Amino acid sequence: MKQPHVIVIDGIKFYKESRKYGYYLGNVPIEGRKRKYPLRAHIYVWNKYNGDIPDGFDVHHKDEDTSNNDISNLELLPHSEHMRLHGNKNAMTAKEILISKAQPAATKWHKSDEAKGFHKDHYEDVTRAIWNESVTKICQYCGKEYTTVHAKSETSAFCSNKCKAAARRKSGVDNVEKICTKCGKPYIANKYQKTLFCLECSPQRKRRVQ
Repeated sequence: MKQPHVIVIDGIKFYKESRKYGYYLGNVPIEGRKRKYPLRAHIYVWNKYNGDIPDGFDVHHKDEDTSNNDISNLELLPHSEHMRLHGNKNAMTAKEILISKAQPAATKWHKSDEAKGFHKDHYEDVTRAIWNESVTKICQYCGKEYTTVHAKSETSAFCSNKCKAAARRKSGVDNVEKICTKCGKPYIANKYQKTLFCLECSPQRKRRVQ
């Protein structure tokens, strides 16, 4: 039986993950928090009826249908037993299924209009909230705290373009050798600066000295 790509529980949309076990992931509201939190459907249902899952245990689908998240179909298993159960069953056929069915089917589905709609809805309901979460970082140039979004947090290093430009100038990455138009000696300067003179021949330096 083909599993649906989207299931709805308590008005919350849960989308089928493209992972090994094909669980369903949704953006769940958490009491006392403004933002929603990504949570798998079977975990959401178990927590709703039984509270938090004890350490070292997993929630298992009795009929192994991850779209059937009725509380009667869920049970707690020790993590080691749960992993061994799935591992033994999946190891036998996973490679054959992936080669003969899964990969061609996934390629075909991702080109379909259904896939485009799924990815759009998934972005709106799940990914957008995560990417737009605020992240506090320290500017690598001025040392001040600044805020960026999660989507840019890995590449963001400076609080402003001013600090970014200052850090680049300080690093000397854009420095090149130029020839002074007055004394003819070589000197080092930023390639983007329209300098014509070395430090000794610079008119601005001479005026400061005087």
